[in-house]
Amino acid sequence: MAAASGRTLKKIRDDATTVIVNLHLAQKINEAEMNFLLKMLDLVVNQEDNDLLPRLHTWMRQYNESENDTIIKATLLGLDFNDPQAVERTCAIIKELLNN
Repeated sequence: MAAASGRTLKKIRDDATTVIVNLHLAQKINEAEMNFLLKMLDLVVNQEDNDLLPRLHTWMRQYNESENDTIIKATLLGLDFNDPQAVERTCAIIKELLNN
């Protein structure tokens, strides 16, 4: 059963990757947005545990195209997912902006 589950997860990941890349090729999202989405996909598929996903869920519930939303988006697009301290700082920034 685990092998079937792994194949299903791989197919979902491959399909999602195709959608993200096609959005970029159709110029619906820019390269930074594409890279961010691909990194987020990896984070979700690999079930990496950090505070980023809950922060993003909270942000999306409050999103209203405000100045804070613009700042959060820019911060996320510049995030180095390979740097745990950068991820932690970004989570703190998002939390602070959402509480204002």
